[in-house]
Parts: sequence; C-alpha cells; structure tokens
Amino acid sequence: MILVAGLVSLALLPWLAELALFRKNLLLLAWWVLIPLSIPVMLGSSKVAPSEIILILWIATPLWQGLPRSIDKILRHPISIFLLIEIAIYALSTITSTMVSISAKRFLLHSLYILGAYFLFIPIFMERRNVLKMGYMLSIGLIPIMIVSFLFMAQYNFNSEVAPAAPRPFFSDHTEFGAFAALIFPLLFVSWRYSHKLKIHLSLWQKALVIITAIAVAFSFSRAVWLSAIAAGVLYFLITVGMRFRHLILILLIGGTIFYQYSNELYQVVLQNEAESSRQEVLEQLKSVGNVKSDVSNLERINRWKSAIKMFEEKPLLGFGPGTYQFQYAPYQEFRDKTVISTNFGDAGNAHNEYLMYLAETGIFGFLCFVCLSLYLVWLGFHLYRNGTTETTRYLALGLLLSLSTLLVHSLFNSFIETDKIGLPFYLFAAALVALDIKNRTTQPLLNKCG
Repeated sequence: MILVAGLVSLALLPWLAELALFRKNLLLLAWWVLIPLSIPVMLGSSKVAPSEIILILWIATPLWQGLPRSIDKILRHPISIFLLIEIAIYALSTITSTMVSISAKRFLLHSLYILGAYFLFIPIFMERRNVLKMGYMLSIGLIPIMIVSFLFMAQYNFNSEVAPAAPRPFFSDHTEFGAFAALIFPLLFVSWRYSHKLKIHLSLWQKALVIITAIAVAFSFSRAVWLSAIAAGVLYFLITVGMRFRHLILILLIGGTIFYQYSNELYQVVLQNEAESSRQEVLEQLKSVGNVKSDVSNLERINRWKSAIKMFEEKPLLGFGPGTYQFQYAPYQEFRDKTVISTNFGDAGNAHNEYLMYLAETGIFGFLCFVCLSLYLVWLGFHLYRNGTTETTRYLALGLLLSLSTLLVHSLFNSFIETDKIGLPFYLFAAALVALDIKNRTTQPLLNKCG
C-alpha cells in the first residue's frame, strides 16, 4: 500500500506544480487536506512526504503574495526572531554534530518547515477566515484515516492493544494520530462554540467535523493525547473565569516547587500504583501514567529521558546534533533502566520528550530557545484574547492558544514536531497567531485615533 501511495504521489507532481503556479488558493485547500493523508516516499536514501514536496514547490515557484509588503513587520516579530535564532542554533549544532550528514538533513527539513509553513503563511492568515479554513481542511483529511482505523479496529472488537497499527500507513502510530486530532480540535470547538462572536454561520458538515475530531481524540487510545486534551480543557475553563498568563506561570512555579520539595514522598506514593496501560478501562489507562513500577511504556520513557540528560551533560552547549538522538542514545542507557522494548540499534525513535530532545541534540541554547518560543506563543494567545480589537481576533486567538497548548503538553511525553503531521500544523498555527497579532497592532492605532 505504501508503494502504491508513493507512486501516486510522484504521478501527481506535475499537477501540483501547475497548481502552485496558477491556482494557489485551490492548492492551499488541497495541501491542508493532504497533510494528514500524505505518505512518505523514498527519494534516494531519504523519506519525503508529499506535503513537504508541495512546500518545496511553493518556495521555488513561490507562494509570496502579500509577503513583500509585510516582510518588515514579520521579521521584527518576537516569534520570528526566536525561529530565526533557532535556525542559527540548528546550523551551529549541525557543524559540530557527531553525525554531520544526519544533522544536515534534519537542519534542511527544519528550515523548510519554518520558512514554508511559518513565514510564507503569515500573509495568508492576515485574511482571518483562512485560519478557520485551515482547521476545517485539516480535519477533513482525518475522515478517510478514521474510516480505515475504525474498520481495522472493528476486526479486533476495538481492542486498544491493536490501536498503534490502526492509522498506518498515514500515521506512524495511534499516538501521533491522536496528537494531530487533539491539535486541531480546540480551534474547531471554539469556532463552533463562539460562531456568533466570529460572525460565521457553520454548515452541518462543519459542525460534524467538530464531533468527528473529538471521536478521533477519544479513540486514539493514547494516554498522552487524553492528558493533553484534558489540560486544554482545564486551561479553557481557567481562561473563561479570568485567569491571566502571569497566573498560569505562578501556578506552574508553585506546582514545580511542591513537586521538587516532596519528590521523595510522591515517589513512594507512585510506587503503589500498579495500573497498566495495556488494560481496556479508560480510567485504568489514565491511572497508569503514574505507574513507574511495572508499566513498560513508562519505564522505557524514563530510560530515554535519563539517556537524553546524560547526553546533554556530555555536550551541554550545542548537543550531539539535530536528528542524532536515536543513533547515539544507546550507550547512555544503564542496565537497570532497560526494559523488554529497549534497543541498542538506533531504530527505536526518540527521547519521548520534545524538550529533552532539544537538550540532547541542540544543547542548552536550543532548549532555551524552544522553551522561550513556547512560552511566548502561550503569552501571545492570552494577550490577544484579552486585548484583541475585534471579537474575531479574540476568539481565533483563544482557539489557537488551546490548540497549541495540547501539543506543548503532549511534548512532555512524545516528540513529534520534526514530523510533517505535527510539525507543519504547529508552525501553521504559530503563523496564524502572529498574523492575528500583526493585524491587531495595525488596527489598534486606528481605533485610538478614531477614539
């Protein structure tokens, strides 16, 4: 099936080139739908997704409408500055990498995501209705995958143990599939909940997409996805009752301090937790998040986290190089931390934590840059929701904030930003938030002048 999909993708390239040149709006809609549906094809020794090929076409042909007029405001925006610094850190880390060829590929792909999905799309999202178009097109792409997944799982009476294989070959596993659904659901939910504020009339199919995406989150059978969705729900409640960004930071600092202060006592409590993630009950699976005694998935995560920290300690400034973790972490595993799913062959993925991945691969500079970028995105969402000059700006910002929060929470348990399924939507959502901010700044002086 993967071979057939790859041949079809290559056959479509001339048609995609024509769309990129002459029918950009149609290609935009098709590309958003294609992101969840695209299946990587082999080009030489590397895998490239069709969604990434379209980005290359746009940069080459290019998709520049509106960019020259607003390039100064875009480049001076703090999010853009953080991303440009990140590209520079990636470049330096690639030069000092332990595996230069691997890091060079990752650097080029990372730069492609930022240039293509962030910088080129900010002018497009200045037209605010395009933000909602993106959300609905991304969710439409989920429908065929959900049908395939449901038919597959129905053969096994919806046993959660077969969930990892259900969304293949479109997604690597159920966790990535669930993370994608959780990322787009809050934006769709807010557009439905506040459609009167956004001054839009949702058709029946748009309302159905909200439900379909929620079902995708529920049936992902991924604890990390469920926790990230719950966290977004809690954040939504706190925002609606008046919480501000500084309150969120205060809560996180107090929570972190308490956790550190009573870590030994909490660890003893956690040791009593014997809930298993392999069991069918939802509550049992959620409780298993705290099982560090017998749950293999949790124990392997801890093994990967410890390995990442040891790698950082050896190369603290610029790390081992982008994309190198999976090939370099094996020697840093301790025998007592290994599990039945541990490996020494560099073929078992990442550190299962985005922040630790940055720490191990790009050092302290890359880690701090990503943390600052994440915090500023959250602050910007709060700021625009509280200070937006129009209700459209306020509620679109709320939807984007909640969507990004799911991924930032999920990133504590998995690392998907370097994949096209998650990385491209992440930078698209960041571009949408920046576009709202730039538009809000240009309308604010006009409102003050009129007042």
